[in-house]
Amino acid sequence: MPELSVQQSLDETDLGNILELLEAADHADGFPGLSDQQRIELTDSVHRGDSAHRGDFLAVLLRITDDDPLVAYGQLSPVSDGWEMSVVVHPDHRMPVTFGDQDSTTRSPADPSNLAVSGAGSVHDLPADRILEALVASAHVLGATHVRLWVRDVRAQDDLQAARHGLSPERDLYQLRCPLPLIARVARSSAPVPVRTFVPGIDEKAWLIANNRAFAGHLEQGGWDLETLLARQREPWFDPAGFLVYDPDGPVAAWCWTKVHADHDPPLGEIYVIGVDPDYQGKGLGRVLTQSGLDHLSSLGLTEGMLYVDADNTAARSLYAAMGFTLHHIDRAYGTVLGAG
Repeated sequence: MPELSVQQSLDETDLGNILELLEAADHADGFPGLSDQQRIELTDSVHRGDSAHRGDFLAVLLRITDDDPLVAYGQLSPVSDGWEMSVVVHPDHRMPVTFGDQDSTTRSPADPSNLAVSGAGSVHDLPADRILEALVASAHVLGATHVRLWVRDVRAQDDLQAARHGLSPERDLYQLRCPLPLIARVARSSAPVPVRTFVPGIDEKAWLIANNRAFAGHLEQGGWDLETLLARQREPWFDPAGFLVYDPDGPVAAWCWTKVHADHDPPLGEIYVIGVDPDYQGKGLGRVLTQSGLDHLSSLGLTEGMLYVDADNTAARSLYAAMGFTLHHIDRAYGTVLGAG
């Protein structure tokens, strides 16, 4: 029986083992098993040596023996409305799932009702079950009132398995992709606007004001502070040349922040954050800035663009469909309200 360890602090050896597992899973799945914020929190829990911070972080490690590589990893992290859980299972330890005579890996994710596709952290895996059970129990002990699990590239079985841990679907996030460069009929459908690149050390304050106005109440993108932004700027993927800003009247009016996933095969270009200050909304700037971001990614030689959009954001989904984006896969959040610990 694999050994499970619940830890509120990690050392460099732990971090190396976790990053090795994440690299294997990311390579197998084609997308990261942890969010950017969770990965930053993971590395900070080791490198900062901040004992106060460790109270807001919990890791669950599963391995055969102390000397073996990790079988699975789970992380419990504080977010604005409770706690967020992620589970990543090493590709070598995932359990196959079949639907009648059809293997799960043969099903297409193109139809949101047809979700039997391979993914990181799917809770049908026995290692994932053990990790998730420990995370939910630990959340109770920590006094959490609400927990959420993100399952990336969700499968049809995940609803039933999540339910066995007391979790029900709360939110779907679509990953959309499009070929680059944009085809002519959509690429220049709106007049371009003059954009410039973000200047580190100068633009942070103005951008934070605009971002927090544009995403007021948004769980992931709203309420950023300077440290949150600076943490992203310290990431190896950050490139100010791909952070495009439109500020015709002085304050930041709109922006398109891109990200290159260089370890993806082939490299993948993401529209990381697209935003418009409320005072400038309704002018078509979201589409124009998205086009500018995709043009930038194409200029780097990338042949595929990607972005995420909430399933219930029908206006944005219609816009992206008109620009040539199609559904690649769906991430689903499962949550529950916990009683007193």
